Amino acid sequence: MTPPEAKNIIQSLIVMNETLKQGIFSEQVHQALLLASEALDKFAKQEQPNNTLANKEDLKTPLYCLVYTSLASQKMSDDNLKYFLQIIRHKNQLRQLTGMLLYLDPFFIQALEGEETVVNQLFDVIKKDSRHHKISLIYKKPITERHFANWTMGFSKISYKDIETLDGFSDFLQKPSIEFFNRSNNEVDELLYKFKHEILF
Repeated sequence: MTPPEAKNIIQSLIVMNETLKQGIFSEQVHQALLLASEALDKFAKQEQPNNTLANKEDLKTPLYCLVYTSLASQKMSDDNLKYFLQIIRHKNQLRQLTGMLLYLDPFFIQALEGEETVVNQLFDVIKKDSRHHKISLIYKKPITERHFANWTMGFSKISYKDIETLDGFSDFLQKPSIEFFNRSNNEVDELLYKFKHEILF
C-alpha cells in the first residue's frame, strides 16, 4: 500500500466515522481507522533508511586512509595486546572507523579508515599515547572504499620469519629500523594487505 492510498483510506474512514458514529457500524469503522493508521505508520518506518555504516557511505561521504608506524615503549605481551585491542575496537566502532594493526616486535604498523576529520582527530590522540614513540606518518590519502571494512581493527602479530619470503624486505631484515617503513610505502601496504586475513585475536 502506498502512502497516497493509505491517506485516502484514512480520510474516507474519518468521514464515515463522523457520519455513522451514532449507528451500528461506528465501532467497526473506528477499528478500521486504527488498522489503516497502523499500516501507514508501519510503511513510513520501512521507508526510513537504516542507520548503518554502509548506508551512510552511500551518501558519498569522502573516506580517507591514514597509515603510520611507531615503536612500542615496552615489551607487549599477548594480554597487553588483547586489552589494547578491546579498547581500540570499541572506540573505533563508535567513530565508524575501520583498519588494521600489525605488531612486529617492537614495531607497530596501523592503518585507519574513515571520515577525514575523525581520522585526523584520532591520530592526534595516538601521537600522545605513551605506549609507543617515534610515531611516523607514512601517508594519508583519499580512498573510494574501505580495504578493511570487516574490522573495527584487524590485528596480526607477525614475526621476522613471516616476512623473509617477501620481496623488498632484505634491507629491513639485515637492519630493522623504523626508517625503512618511512621510505617504503609499497612494502607497508603489502604487509597490511597480506596479513589482513590472518587475524590473531
